[in-house]
Amino acid sequence: MQEDEVRRTLVTPVAVLAAGAATPQRMIGLFGAWSWAGESLLGEVVEQQLRPELDSVQSALDRAREQHDMDVVRAVSMVEKEIVPQLTRLRPFDTVGVRRTVRKLSDRTALLLNNCVMSSGPGPARPFRRRRRPGCSTWRSRWSRRTSPAGSSGTT
Repeated sequence: MQEDEVRRTLVTPVAVLAAGAATPQRMIGLFGAWSWAGESLLGEVVEQQLRPELDSVQSALDRAREQHDMDVVRAVSMVEKEIVPQLTRLRPFDTVGVRRTVRKLSDRTALLLNNCVMSSGPGPARPFRRRRRPGCSTWRSRWSRRTSPAGSSGTT
């Protein structure tokens, strides 16, 4: 048996326990004791154990994205009832080698919710415009004050 196989064999029960725990934070806190196996190996094994849950979130996200085109309210409801609880459960694993997968799913969920909000507003979506703060001058307003005729305020 090669060294990597031995490490994987030793780390797998820890990953199985963490992935199946109702509150995995405690198990994940103990991962530091397994640092000799390498974080990437532990992350790989944990991700293997979480793969069904990660795939379930991706599948629900795909369904919600398809639903977005037909019924925005239903898409938001799917995110709220199906995706968010699963991501909440997976969030503690964000500190292990699974972090890119969990973050990617979280980012995609946030993007879908943002798209739902933007498409559900009245009328066409408005482009983002920066509001000028009172007393904040821009190059353009300073330039226009210098070139405005005497007696005018020079604001545009």
